[in-house]
Parts: sequence; C-alpha cells; structure tokens
Amino acid sequence: MIIKALPHLSANHDLHLAINLSGQSFADQTLADFIAASFKAAHVEPCRVTFEITETAMISNLPAARTMMHQLRGAGFRFALDDFGAGFSSFNYLKELIPNYLKIDGSFIRDAENDRSKWIFVEMMNDIAHRLKIKSIAEYVEFETTLGKLREIGVDFAQGFCLASPDRRPGSLPLNKRKTAALKRGLEIQAFSGNRRCA
Repeated sequence: MIIKALPHLSANHDLHLAINLSGQSFADQTLADFIAASFKAAHVEPCRVTFEITETAMISNLPAARTMMHQLRGAGFRFALDDFGAGFSSFNYLKELIPNYLKIDGSFIRDAENDRSKWIFVEMMNDIAHRLKIKSIAEYVEFETTLGKLREIGVDFAQGFCLASPDRRPGSLPLNKRKTAALKRGLEIQAFSGNRRCA
C-alpha cells in the first residue's frame, strides 16, 4: 500500500493520506527505515501521511508498536489511534502512545442520535484528547444534525457518508474518499491533514 501511494503523493502535492498499519507491521523491525527511505527517495514529505493503528493491532506487541511510532514520528510521519473507545484498554494505549489524532469509534457516533448516553462518552473522549493536545476525529458521521452536534462540543474533524462516499483512485489505489471536515472552520478536506502545509 505504501509503495502504491507514493506515485499519487508525488503527482499531487495537495494530497494527504491515511494508511492503516496492521499488527504484523510492528513485528518487522526494518519497516520504519524502509518507509522513511522510500519517502525520502520519492521526495515526498512524511507529514502528508498519517498512519492509523487500532487497539487490536497493538494489543499483541505494545513495545514494538511504541518503538515503530517513535521512529516514524521522528521522521515526520503522523499517527492516529483508530476506533478509540471500542476496547477496554483504549485509555491505557492512549497514555502509552500519545498519537497526533484520536478517532472516536463510529459505534458511539452512529448511535448518538438516539442515545444520550453515547453523547456523554463522545464528549468525554473529545475532552480527554484535547487535554492531551490531541486532535479528535469522529467516525461514521451520517447526518447533518450529528455534524452540527459534534461542532457544538468541539470535535475537531469528522469522517462519514455525510461528507462523501468511498471512492477508488486511478492506479488501483484504494482510498477512502469519505472526506474529513474540519468542524471548527467548516472546511472540507481530504484525509485529515487536508491541504495545509506540513508543520
């Protein structure tokens, strides 16, 4: 996936991507150096890629996940903790890893329209993220009303069919084109780094 993504990133300097890392990736001690070298050779800024990792992927080897995150963040890449809140150990992993982004699990967002208790958890997770200076992302946003409520409680970004549907780019590179909206600015951007310059 990473190799397939590089030509698209080289051709479109405004493109930012989110790429999933599996649990098996953390077992490969050479992967971080390979990724960094590949981006350097292609003259692509690492900050245009955010790697998404789930609790399930980390649970088998937290030390290896922490080491790889440290190496890749040192090279300029960003990380998102995906499906946050879905497992009982989520807060422990958040404490251990401190990612750039926290993606609030879509099950809380999807059910929040009809279940006030879900909103309590969304508000709590968003507050924890901000206290740790982490940007929050709400998954599975399907309705404008949900988007409005997320804006009211201060969630930073949102993903879901309310914004755009999945798509596939040329070259057989599967991309999730469910755009992410920056809620505070009301700005629609691709991935969740958008078109802003790397900082």
